[in-house]
Order: sequence, then C-alpha cells, then structure tokens
Amino acid sequence: MRHLIRSSLAAICGVGILLAVLLAAGCAATPAPLSQPRIPPLQTPAPTTISVGDGAVVGGIDFCAGVFPKVYPQFVAGTVKVYRGSLTTEPTSPPGSFRYVLPGVVVAQTKVRVNQEFRFILPPGEYVLEVPAPWIPVEVAVRPGATSVKDIPGVCL
Repeated sequence: MRHLIRSSLAAICGVGILLAVLLAAGCAATPAPLSQPRIPPLQTPAPTTISVGDGAVVGGIDFCAGVFPKVYPQFVAGTVKVYRGSLTTEPTSPPGSFRYVLPGVVVAQTKVRVNQEFRFILPPGEYVLEVPAPWIPVEVAVRPGATSVKDIPGVCL
C-alpha cells in the first residue's frame, strides 16, 4: 500500500513539475518587438543622354493600399508598359460606367523594384503608361530634348 501511495505522489509531483516548467517557459517567451520593414531608399534612374530629337519620361508607380501602414515606400515594384497613342474609354454596364481602352501596341516596357523610378527614352509623340489594376493608365506627351515626369496613380479605397 505504501508503495502505491509513493508512486501516486511521485506521479502527481511529476505532473506538477511539468506544468511549472511549461508555465515558466510560456512566461519567459516574450514576443520580439515589431520591427519596421526595411524599405530601400528612392532610386532615381542614372542620367542618360537623350538622342537628338527624342525625349524622356521618368516617374514611379505610386504606393496604393486601402489602409496605410506606418511605414510605406514612395513607389512600389511592378512592370510599366508604354503604348504609343492616346487613351480612350468605352461605356460599360451599369449606365454611366466606363473602361479604359489602351492603344494597340506596346513600344517599351520595364520592371522596377520598390522605390525605383522608371525611365524611357522615346521619340516625340503621345504615349500611355500602364501598370495592371489597381493603377490608372496615364497619358504623357514626349517632346524633343525634354524630360517629362509622370507617376502612375492607383485607385485605392
């Protein structure tokens, strides 16, 4: 009988010690403080020589988010496509709605990283810069020897 009591007490003590260790481990494990995300500094394209008769377009893809975090980049990463021509719209349903219609041919494109600006050297004319939704395509006029600055805005709720 004494042997049975001793083994029962030992089992209870063992469970108690196990619970104490688990509780101490849980209390000791404090969460690490939240660190701010690392956002690279703004990277402006290196100056390049514009060919005689051409012009340049520089800009970035604007940050777009429904709820702004505490820290966010000036520009986001993505692929910018350039179409020669003008932007048009066509009606859609419901009445009063529309969608953008891009010109037919992509004449240039580039991928940019977070906080990196894009740069295109283009012949004079009218162009449309486009990044897939939720960004809005924008028109830009390229003039000989001039640099146009045009950021691509997003539609954010």
